[in-house]
Amino acid sequence: MSASQASAAIPATTGATRWGQLGLGLICMMAISSPQYVWTLFVKPLGGALGAAPAALQVTFSIMIVL
Repeated sequence: MSASQASAAIPATTGATRWGQLGLGLICMMAISSPQYVWTLFVKPLGGALGAAPAALQVTFSIMIVL
């Protein structure tokens, strides 16, 4: 396959697809980063309301990160 044939095989929408992926990636990162940064604000009130130990609450945080 020559270079001209290889470049002809690339769809013209590649640039738009890349920008779309970047936008979706940013939205996903914004959705997950907020809970990560404010989690420490919820640990004490959540532990007090549920009567749970901090170690038990950290399981919830770990599950959130994995998912």
